[in-house]
Amino acid sequence: IGRPPLARGRSLDGKLEYLRSAVLHQADEISDTLYQAHG
Repeated sequence: IGRPPLARGRSLDGKLEYLRSAVLHQADEISDTLYQAHG
């Protein structure tokens, strides 16, 4: 009864997943820019 609802945990997981994919996407863009600058 004292446990938080599953939906809340799922939404937190969703936020973490969104942040992780956003960071990975940003890293991809940065590495692309660096590669083009050196290429």
